[in-house]
Amino acid sequence: MKQLLPGTTVNQLKKRALLFLFLLTTFWVLPSANARPFRGFASVGTIAGSLRDYETNEALIGATAVIEGTQLGAAVNTDGTYTIKNVPEGLHTLVFSFIGYKSAKVPKVQVKAGTITRVDYKLITDNSTLAEVVITAKVVPENTTERLLIDEIRNSRSILSGISNEQISKSLDRDAGEVVRRVSGVTLVSDRFVVIRGLDPRYTLTLLNDVPAPSSESDRKAFSYDMLNSSVIDRVVISKTPAPELQSDFSGGVVKVYTKSFANARQLQVQFSGQYRPGSSFTNYYTSQSGKYDRLGFDDGTRKLPAGLPDIKNFPDVERQNNTDQAAVMAENARIARSFPNTWKLLRRYQDFDKRAAVNYYDSWHFGQQRLNSLTSLSYTLTNEFNRITRQYGEIRRYADPTIRSYPLQSSVDSTYVQSARIGAMQNFRWNINEKHSLEFKNVFNQLGRNQTLVREYRTDDDGTYEKELRRNIQYNFRSRGLYTGVLSGDHQWGKVNPIKLGWRLGYAHTNEQQPDVRRFNLSRRENLPGVIDSSNTPQQPGYYRLFLADRLNLLNSRFYSTLSENGYTASADVERAIGKRTITVKAGFFSDYRKRNYDTKLYTYYLTNTNITGPLAEDLVTFKENSFRPDINGQRMFAPRNFRPDGSGFGFNDYTGLREAPGYTATNEQHAGYAAFNIPLLGQLINIYGGLRLEYNKLDVSGDVFPFGFVRQGEEIVADTVIVAAKEKLYALPSLNISYRFAPKFLVRAAYGKTLNRPEFREVSPTTFYDLDRLAFIRGNPFLDNATIQNLDLRGEFYPQDDELVSVGLFYKHMRNPIEYVSVAVSGFANDEITFLNTAKSTAYGLELEIRKRLEFIPVSFTRYMSVIANASLLKTEVVFPDSLFTNSAGDPRRTIRPLQGSSPYAFNAGIYYDNTDAGTQVTALYNVIGQRLTTAGNSFTAEQYELARNVIDLTITQRLTRFLQVRLGVQDLLNQPFRIYRDVVPDQKYKPNKLAEIPGSDQPTFTSDYLEASYKPGSYYSFGVQLTF
Repeated sequence: MKQLLPGTTVNQLKKRALLFLFLLTTFWVLPSANARPFRGFASVGTIAGSLRDYETNEALIGATAVIEGTQLGAAVNTDGTYTIKNVPEGLHTLVFSFIGYKSAKVPKVQVKAGTITRVDYKLITDNSTLAEVVITAKVVPENTTERLLIDEIRNSRSILSGISNEQISKSLDRDAGEVVRRVSGVTLVSDRFVVIRGLDPRYTLTLLNDVPAPSSESDRKAFSYDMLNSSVIDRVVISKTPAPELQSDFSGGVVKVYTKSFANARQLQVQFSGQYRPGSSFTNYYTSQSGKYDRLGFDDGTRKLPAGLPDIKNFPDVERQNNTDQAAVMAENARIARSFPNTWKLLRRYQDFDKRAAVNYYDSWHFGQQRLNSLTSLSYTLTNEFNRITRQYGEIRRYADPTIRSYPLQSSVDSTYVQSARIGAMQNFRWNINEKHSLEFKNVFNQLGRNQTLVREYRTDDDGTYEKELRRNIQYNFRSRGLYTGVLSGDHQWGKVNPIKLGWRLGYAHTNEQQPDVRRFNLSRRENLPGVIDSSNTPQQPGYYRLFLADRLNLLNSRFYSTLSENGYTASADVERAIGKRTITVKAGFFSDYRKRNYDTKLYTYYLTNTNITGPLAEDLVTFKENSFRPDINGQRMFAPRNFRPDGSGFGFNDYTGLREAPGYTATNEQHAGYAAFNIPLLGQLINIYGGLRLEYNKLDVSGDVFPFGFVRQGEEIVADTVIVAAKEKLYALPSLNISYRFAPKFLVRAAYGKTLNRPEFREVSPTTFYDLDRLAFIRGNPFLDNATIQNLDLRGEFYPQDDELVSVGLFYKHMRNPIEYVSVAVSGFANDEITFLNTAKSTAYGLELEIRKRLEFIPVSFTRYMSVIANASLLKTEVVFPDSLFTNSAGDPRRTIRPLQGSSPYAFNAGIYYDNTDAGTQVTALYNVIGQRLTTAGNSFTAEQYELARNVIDLTITQRLTRFLQVRLGVQDLLNQPFRIYRDVVPDQKYKPNKLAEIPGSDQPTFTSDYLEASYKPGSYYSFGVQLTF
């Protein structure tokens, strides 16, 4: 029986899917008895919103909202809201009035049949000098509600999913990544990368305010969603099907993140919260000597490279055979080594709890009939996290002979201590010139600093015939990332009959990443154990460690520096006009994007130049002792300046930048596109056809210093040439078609086809190699990567029981040529993995999506009228088929030739139950999320595939309004605290079965192996308490 997870078979999963479909059907049928009368295509809609005091934000209970020239109106409720139903379709003037306040008119409020138009407003107190306030600008909502989002999804020309600001505000989600995972078919991996429809993050395109967000990672094609604070997000909309106006570089979906824009009145929001994580808060933690701005996300220069360092060609290498003056070379080498800061001490500090703060200030100014709105937002976060990770490298070999010991290649326990700081700032302006013209200028800045200290303890194992050693690897890694995006956009309209609509955008994006002075050093201690030979015959005293220095190629005693800077410039415009009496719409536009990235690295290693070391240096090597009461490791003594000697008798220090291929690269990418599209409504708009053709030209150039054969040296001379290592220039024709059929007033069926692409990122085609100590892996680029092309087919049915409710069922199919995968190319038997990026010939992916957004007022219990449920599920089947010749079985290798697409997951499920009692000011939210096991790294005929196992997550939130100014929030994230587990599928059946043995062919005697966990840890539940003040 095929099994996806322990205890979960395919049949069981199918039964659960059928049960879910049954529940969806139930939700369709049950509400019908209590549903509001539907007026078919009768041209009526609803106007709803809130009315408050301009200065105090107090609800104006009893105020009136009236449609001018009609008898339609409503009074404001106790929560400050109003609803006007059965409003005829068309343009109306809305009049607000209340005793003691000046009346206000909002003209040209657009009402559409069967939809809700939201108008929120704040009245100004009356005095004799003020005339009646008339607002002539377009009505745009401050924050997106569920009703508005559902309306956007229903009226879209393509298939959409999304999450509104109303739903975001009810959770404890801290950043954009946690927000997006609530959307149908979306999950989050590594806490910051988005997976749509179970496909790898590389198949997700992110737009920030309609401008492409730059890749925030130096080693992968992905945008890191933890860079955006959730408090600044208005809504997230995901396009899952191609459209002519969308960039083609996606397959899973296009994530459109829109930040908040403005409020219709002056308002100040202040948020404070504190978080507690057991094991991480109110405890001592390891750290290193740091800079004074670390808690702001910046390095203050403490870790910068010393000035005046020679390049690799002129570096004084004491072991170069053709040195003409060896004494001068040794002296200069020691001088350079001493110029680096001696910041090696492992420290122990106390940390209390995590802290978060945010301030949002809205303002609005009137200039005659024009309005200028502003939003200023500032946020700060400081968090600490400790994890104890159990790792194993290499399978455990089990022998039939019980006298032979079983052992892994290497196993370790990692203690990771991470302090993260984030500063966010946003400044948005919106200028409503009149009802036909508006401008927006949005600016977002985020700075993240992540200070990690890693202490790895492991034992070197062998077959029992040689000595054992206890090893301790220590790494100090401070990483700062900065992101700025600025977008200037305009929306314009000319003409009364079949008006011309123009939208344009100019964007600039800058991202930078700094890893200044990543320091690593390696300690060892020998142990005398029964049956173990100590070659030195001089046992070391318990508790003593010595600095373990190997040859100069050893990366475990080194200093690494990297700098990444990328600038992007974007321009686009779309023009649309309806023609003829049948409201056929034609649309055209262009898109241009230019990006340039510079990435540079430096690597220096420490090694022994002379085995006969004497004096103070030897004392530092053998007399260091760990104190159990204060376990500070005084690395400063081991790397003290006196240990670097002009006569060459101390430590050696060398520039090994470019040790494994190129030290950096410069890359540019140009993309220019134009499109033409049409929208044809048929049968009285029952059928809508939207399609077109997009032409997209792309040119990618990557250049870097390449060392022949991947080595720094050729003979005794440094050889480096700057060459173009990747140059790709292609033009694609990309058709797309979206058809929708409204066969009943509340039912809609959509079908879509489109061709998209997946291009390699700069890093993936660069000649550089990056060493990941966490994974013990070398990650290198591949200049020979080709673009992937994807054919996409979608079919979805949608049902809208009420204005703010949705039930949908969808099917999708994708055929990929040359998909890019993250693949291990290492040969088993070595501790370090080798990972690169490769094209697979072809792959297929098909699946099912289910979504429901439903209020529970139909249940005959009083409190359920305040409740709603939002749930979604996706099932995915991917398949990569290799030719039989790729994995030969001549050596008895058992690797299967069929496997899932790298990065894919077979299923995902999200659910949320919401209780929102506006009268009592109480909100309660329970959220659930799970993603099936995911193929994180594809294997080869020597190395097993790597999978991440499924993990269930439950979050709870309670929010209570205490006064009109103050609300408090309590919550817990990851209540179950299930472990993260990554395993190697040694017995290749895509199931984790550590007790299932498989015989290793070709062994001298019967030898067996099995699946094993490569990494496992529990992150801990996360408890939060916060307050929000609104003025």
